[in-house]
Parts: sequence; structure tokens; C-alpha cells
Amino acid sequence: MTGAVHLAPGEAIEPLLARLRAAPAVIVYDRDRDCAAANGVAARLQALGLRDVRVLTGAWPEWLARGGPGESGACRACAVDGR
Repeated sequence: MTGAVHLAPGEAIEPLLARLRAAPAVIVYDRDRDCAAANGVAARLQALGLRDVRVLTGAWPEWLARGGPGESGACRACAVDGR
């Protein structure tokens, strides 16, 4: 997804908060159609004070299958952070 920031399972969210708070909305997704991990991350972000947090239902594969825009390769924001 364009502008995505990767968060590995178990990785701390706090270092990303400033960047996420600057975004107009945060869309969380994972590879699972049921979005089990994404739902947990979204709840954590909301508990940390982010207001517009959404979960992409159907996960990334369904987004692409329906023609949603995206990029492949390393995320640009992660490269800036050295992540």
C-alpha cells in the first residue's frame, strides 16, 4: 500500500507514533482475511490516542484482487528509518 510503514509482529508501536499521528488516517492490514493481527494493532493505536484508525477487511490480497493501488518492494518510509 502506498505510504505503508511495516510493523513486524511483536514490534513496539511507540517509535512510530509521531509519524502515525501526523497521518490523516491510519489503515491497518495484515495477510489474514480475518484481520486478527490488524484488529489488535488497531485497538492498540486507538488506546494510544490515534483517532482515525481503520482495519482493511479482507487483508492485502483481497485489496489487490479488487484492483486497489499499491507498490511492491521495501516501504519508502522504512528505508528512511533504516528499518
